[in-house]
Amino acid sequence: MESSEILVEPLGGSDSLADKIGELIREAQSASDIKQKLEYLNKAQHLLLSVDSSGHLLDNFLDEMLEFTSSEDFHMRCFSANFIEKACKKDADILKKAITNLSYLLMSGSQSRGGVMVMKRVITVCANIYPYILKWACSRKADAEAEKCWEAFSVLKGRIVSHADSDNEGIRTMTFKFLEAIVLSQSPKTEESDVSRGEDVMSLSDVPRDHRFISYRKLQSEAAINLQSLMDQTTLPHISAQNLLTVLNVLCNVARRRPEYMARILDCLEALHINLPPTLGASQVKSMRKELKAHLLRILKHPASLLLHPRITTLLTDLGASQSEINRNMPPNIAELRRKASKRQTAAEEPAAKKKAKSDEGSGVVLDDDEYQDDEPSTSEAGPPIPDSAHQSAIDITAEWIYERLNPKLVANLVLISLVTLPDEMPAAFASSFTQIATAGTEQHRRHLARSMATQATAQELGPGAEQMRKEKLAKFMERQSARRDGAFIPPTPAVHLGGHQKQKPPLVPIGALPGPAPAALPAVSKMKQQFNIYTNTKELSKEEMEGLFECCFMSIMKAERRARQGGTMSMHHVVLVRIATRFHPLPEKLYNELIEFIVDATQHRYRTDLALLWVTELYSQYQGFTVCFNHDYMSSFGHAPKSELFAKFDTTLCNLLQKLLDKGQHKEALFHKLLLDCPLVTTNALKILEKACLDEVYCAFGITTLRELLLTRNRQRGELVDLLFKLCFHERAEVKQLCVDTLKELCSLKYMHRDLRLKLIEQLNECTLPTPPPHFVSYNHATEFDETIYRSGIHLYLAILPLDTSLLFPLAQAYTKSSTLLKKIMLRSIENSIKAIGMDNEDMLHLLEECPVGAESFVARVVHLLTERHTATREVVSRMKKLHESRNTDVRSLIPILNGLEREDIIRILPLFVLKPAYQNSVGLVFKKLLTGRNVDTGEPTLSAPELIYEYHKVQPSTPEEFEVQTANLRELLDSRAMTREAVADGIERLMDLNPLPALFYCTLVIVYKKYPSLDSFLGNIVQKVIAKDLSSRDEITRKAFYRALNSLKTVAYSAILTKFTMEEFEEFLGYSNRAETLSALKEFLPTLSTHQQKNINSAIVDMIKDRDEKKDKTKDDKDREKDKERERIRLDRRDRERERDKKERRERDSR
Repeated sequence: MESSEILVEPLGGSDSLADKIGELIREAQSASDIKQKLEYLNKAQHLLLSVDSSGHLLDNFLDEMLEFTSSEDFHMRCFSANFIEKACKKDADILKKAITNLSYLLMSGSQSRGGVMVMKRVITVCANIYPYILKWACSRKADAEAEKCWEAFSVLKGRIVSHADSDNEGIRTMTFKFLEAIVLSQSPKTEESDVSRGEDVMSLSDVPRDHRFISYRKLQSEAAINLQSLMDQTTLPHISAQNLLTVLNVLCNVARRRPEYMARILDCLEALHINLPPTLGASQVKSMRKELKAHLLRILKHPASLLLHPRITTLLTDLGASQSEINRNMPPNIAELRRKASKRQTAAEEPAAKKKAKSDEGSGVVLDDDEYQDDEPSTSEAGPPIPDSAHQSAIDITAEWIYERLNPKLVANLVLISLVTLPDEMPAAFASSFTQIATAGTEQHRRHLARSMATQATAQELGPGAEQMRKEKLAKFMERQSARRDGAFIPPTPAVHLGGHQKQKPPLVPIGALPGPAPAALPAVSKMKQQFNIYTNTKELSKEEMEGLFECCFMSIMKAERRARQGGTMSMHHVVLVRIATRFHPLPEKLYNELIEFIVDATQHRYRTDLALLWVTELYSQYQGFTVCFNHDYMSSFGHAPKSELFAKFDTTLCNLLQKLLDKGQHKEALFHKLLLDCPLVTTNALKILEKACLDEVYCAFGITTLRELLLTRNRQRGELVDLLFKLCFHERAEVKQLCVDTLKELCSLKYMHRDLRLKLIEQLNECTLPTPPPHFVSYNHATEFDETIYRSGIHLYLAILPLDTSLLFPLAQAYTKSSTLLKKIMLRSIENSIKAIGMDNEDMLHLLEECPVGAESFVARVVHLLTERHTATREVVSRMKKLHESRNTDVRSLIPILNGLEREDIIRILPLFVLKPAYQNSVGLVFKKLLTGRNVDTGEPTLSAPELIYEYHKVQPSTPEEFEVQTANLRELLDSRAMTREAVADGIERLMDLNPLPALFYCTLVIVYKKYPSLDSFLGNIVQKVIAKDLSSRDEITRKAFYRALNSLKTVAYSAILTKFTMEEFEEFLGYSNRAETLSALKEFLPTLSTHQQKNINSAIVDMIKDRDEKKDKTKDDKDREKDKERERIRLDRRDRERERDKKERRERDSR
């Protein structure tokens, strides 16, 4: 936002300016809209950074402005980053407070909306302010706060550099820009550095070498490493076109502004030109070549590129640049530059020739300073840099070797060989990017081709140059080691001068090799000044001193973790700690405990997982004899110890780590999980600790998850792990049992684990049939005998897996035959859910029905009953159950589930068994329900309809009075069935009229129907008349008695038939089975209701008996009235009871529906 848009009114003094800024910040804090917040904050920023020239207000309002860093909106976070950049450019002291906010913005960027944009903005800000921060830190040598701030920014710098391999393309692009800022700020600036794009704020030349907390050489080394990282990006096959263009731009910018790197960067560009990433498209390749050509033309103009012109022009020619275009981009004063270069080369060759004449080693490859591994810094003087690294020399040697052998015959042979691998058609990408080489065949092009091939060979450490480099490096190393053993003086790393030659290195002189001064020259004999020798100038320490130093050293190494993490050497830090703790000295108990506490630290344990694993792995390697590198004394004292002691040490260390994590409640953390998963061996004691974690009241799920992963990965210890999983199922907590069931279900779905788990399930099921429970059954409750809880826990897992593996059905039936009575009851009650989940069509289910083990018939009957509760039995199930019943003579109740699948004759045959036997009376209702509501497997209709069932039920002949009573009692249950309608009952009674004589049960049916269905009174009256007319009740005394009792119960329904159809003898017999006076009185009341025709058909003797005139004369009129009232009251109460019973029945039917 421009100043004219921000300031709308003039401001007075500093007080009014401060008030205005404070008011804007308060309005921004209270505003709800993000646009308004940003508007107020931009105004406040302008006043702080542009209007206020004193800088005091910036310091006063800095905390308020930085508060917006924690805003949830990414626009506000980006504004905070921009404000920090502008504020640091104005006053770098601001970074002391702002470094925390920058770190927060970078770390929390990926965890919020718009986080990628915030991270990119933070990286850009750090790249822009890095030169200012370095310059500010260099000017504050004695400032402790500046030192802390620089250390914090160094950590932030390391975090940003780690994003060079980020998955996000934009973040990688910004990271490359940040690396450019590091390289430019941490490398020396020369006279030939390109400053056309602005003056460098900071360079390595401005860093004092005596700075207290900034190392000159460390900055220089970091710049070289980061530059190499940028060049390595060009060799990645998966780099995107956008990032490759960014890296190319960064490298070429560094080459122009820091000419000392120009030769290395040119090598990189040559390799890139030859090996473009294969993921680039045709248009991207074309764009990349165009960009590379433009950058090379700009480098060609640079004065420092004069010695590299042959290589640059050859590369430009390959890219399609014309000679006129190359000539236009040559430096304007090229003749003068050539003269200066010639003089410089002549001046450099003279001391180099002297050095070569004096040297005993002859000509060899000059090694880099870093290869000496000295701590002394090397000095360099200003001037045009000449590449003298060992890598560059190896390329030169290999290029010369290739050039000498690059003759036409060899090239022709190479072309012929490569023709075999060429495709039939030219690829489109090659066709679009191919440019004909104008200088093909010239010496310049041959040298360019040889150097390109040498660059690739040296990168793979191939060729004579790489071989010679290795030999030279090894010779130098051996020479220095020999000198150290002889106690010779070793000079610091030689410095590189302007012309690339080195200062004369003094020879390696052993102590005492030089002769002393002549005796006559001095009055007294003086001793020769000896060099320091570690073997002669030191004395052996005592045991206490060595232990103290060892303890201090060990603690110092542990405390150096933060520095190791910042430097990227955490793995080496872990290796040093573990080797000291296990190979060279028996670790004291104090340090042993300190190391364990160090690993399981509550805040840092996530970073020390590798350390813990390395420790236990080293101990296991010693136990197995894999580790043979020991200190001699340690080897003699402990290395030859029995394997049992070595294993005990490994076991103790592993268990101490796990137990400490468990005690601290950290068994839910990744360290506990990885220790068990990645350690070489999970010992028995470690499994006990894992068991405790699995039984934790809060985090038991984490422990069982670890156990699951161990089962998946530890094939050799699977038996122990499976035993632990099954043991946990006997714990009383339902949550633990359910987690074990879920885990076992998941594992059983894996083919390679299914067999072992199946065998363990069968084994545990068979253990339930033992007389006493095994130890792992009672490890949690310490019981001595089986009870219902133990039995249920023992079969819980088996029944849970049964639907997943139905082959377990048959072993379950076999175990049932050997089980106790209690276990059988529990099995029959517990299998319901598992059996219903399997279904009737399962092959294992049918196999169980066909091959039922002897003694498991009741188990099979229960299984079939559960399967047919809501589904009709299939034909396969019916046939197998029927066969089982016939072959084993099983209980007839086992046929109840398949009644609808049986033939009509089979049902009629077994019906008397249910109806007449008292032992089966509890199953009679279920039989009636199955027959009335079920459907036949083949027809889809009931095998016996309701009328047919009534008919067949009455045909059952009881042999004893007790059986008749049982049959009569079951009759009411049959007629009370929900499926038994009024029409079905009437139809059944009509069918029964075809029987002659009628069974005695028929008359009981009439009475029950009379009470249940009042609407059938007329129908029942007609039935009675038919019975009397056909004389169907005269079979025997029992039948006759039942008939008369039924007539007595039917009352008015049967009165018409009694009066019109009975003879006097039959009437007298009827009165003998009833209350004579009450019956005659009721008949007298009923008589007037008959029609005249019916009255004429009544026997006169019966009429006289009813009227009984002689007896009626003696009675008074009042007695007659009282008798009539009683009879009417009795009829009314009888009707009321029948209506109430009918209403109750209807309500029950409605409720059941």
